[in-house]
Amino acid sequence: MNPFYRAIAAEISRATEKEFQIARIAHLGGGCINETVRLDGTDGSAWFLKSNTGDNLSAFEAEFDGLKAIAETNTIRVPRPLCLGMAEGQAWLVMELLPMGSAGPGSQEQLGRQLAALHRIRQPHFGWHRDNTIGATPQRNPRSDDWVGFWREHRLGFQLELARKNGGQFRGGDELCERLDGLFDGYDPQPSLLHGDLWSGNVGLRVVELV
Repeated sequence: MNPFYRAIAAEISRATEKEFQIARIAHLGGGCINETVRLDGTDGSAWFLKSNTGDNLSAFEAEFDGLKAIAETNTIRVPRPLCLGMAEGQAWLVMELLPMGSAGPGSQEQLGRQLAALHRIRQPHFGWHRDNTIGATPQRNPRSDDWVGFWREHRLGFQLELARKNGGQFRGGDELCERLDGLFDGYDPQPSLLHGDLWSGNVGLRVVELV
């Protein structure tokens, strides 16, 4: 076995306080950013591993914290993160492996209700304790008490600036940013816990529940 997977097995053993030896490595699809594999142990256990180049460690650290924060709300099922780190120049993250099934009647309604429950978890400020990513794009999360100002600078404005740097031209973008206070006059959202990178590719149906 190559040194990378040997190091991962050692970290899983340390995190679970139980020796983990890899019996099988199965490469998985579905991701366009990270390498994803299933690690089956000789003891019958299995884990989900994602890896990327070393400069992605901070993104994995943010994902680890995000999954842990959502799991602690007991509102919507997420894979529980186990451990992360660097090995052989690669960043990696190991989490719970959840068996996935097909969406059925009522799945979208269930997702909506669970997300609503998550969004009712109040936070002291807009933003978060650390920056993270949306896909492969950096996402800034400085804490703020001003939702419109936060959204103007760190969501819409940040994306417009990234687009400009990549050659995009959006007439009216700056004007829209300036008009946000008026557009959201009377709207008073409360800080709450969000997923931060929510799209259909980050939603699955477990055999018994939404993930």
